[in-house]
Amino acid sequence: RDYIFGRTLGAGTFGVVRQARQISTNHNVAVKILLKQALKGNDVQLQMLYDELMILQKLHHPNIVRFEDWFESKDKFYIVTQLATGGELFDRIISKGKFTEVDAVKIVVQMLDAVQYIHSKNVVHRDLKPENVLYLDSSDDSRLVIADFGIAKELKDGDDLIFKGAGSLGYVAPEVLTSNGHGKPCDIWSLSVITYTL
Repeated sequence: RDYIFGRTLGAGTFGVVRQARQISTNHNVAVKILLKQALKGNDVQLQMLYDELMILQKLHHPNIVRFEDWFESKDKFYIVTQLATGGELFDRIISKGKFTEVDAVKIVVQMLDAVQYIHSKNVVHRDLKPENVLYLDSSDDSRLVIADFGIAKELKDGDDLIFKGAGSLGYVAPEVLTSNGHGKPCDIWSLSVITYTL
């Protein structure tokens, strides 16, 4: 295909994320590689993959990781996105120890802008946490992008609810853990926890 793969950027349950260079454009990208074998027979996981692809293709915002391409081979799915080389917000929190209020405001404003945008498209991220917020480069004033839409959901309308729980403990809203249903407000809760952490 059109990509030369480089170093591994991260790994998860169903695959890895690798840096790659697109040969035709000489453009660096990130590629999420999912093993079909790991998804085989798991209709829920397969549907989540297709949901992620559909959602990413609809989102165009400076603070949301940009979708580039997707393709598949005999045994793998590949999702190509914008490359963010500045690391996770989580790593910056650890290395800095704490942020000043001025630093935190810059981060939270960008995240609020992104969340407002996805909610205007009736998309709920459901897994906002510092590990899923990436810096585009290593500079202190680097732009942030929200990444990993693997458990995001597109709602039928703004008030639609989701009844299957998902998210990361510590950042997940209480209503997600009940059977009463949850929607857009669960992202606001997670963003509030991130703000408190900053």
